[in-house]
Amino acid sequence: MNRALAAPFLILCTISLAASQQIQVSRQNKTIAVIAEESVSVDPEIAVVMIGYHSYGATRDAALSDNLRVSEQVLQALLDANVPKQNIETKK
Repeated sequence: MNRALAAPFLILCTISLAASQQIQVSRQNKTIAVIAEESVSVDPEIAVVMIGYHSYGATRDAALSDNLRVSEQVLQALLDANVPKQNIETKK
């Protein structure tokens, strides 16, 4: 075997032997081994819902008026659905 290939081969064998060692639990080596796996699923406590609306009108004032009317209806629907007013945020 070529000396250039022998060194990497020995290193690879040594690493694989070291990695394949088993944990021996006994009274002599006083080792405790614990292996655990778990997953948890929970319902979220907070949900963020974003509602958007585009209004189009013949004039800027007509579109603004329509937008105001719809936003008031959306706000009232949220309040009717028992969403607390302090949890509702709006932005322009």
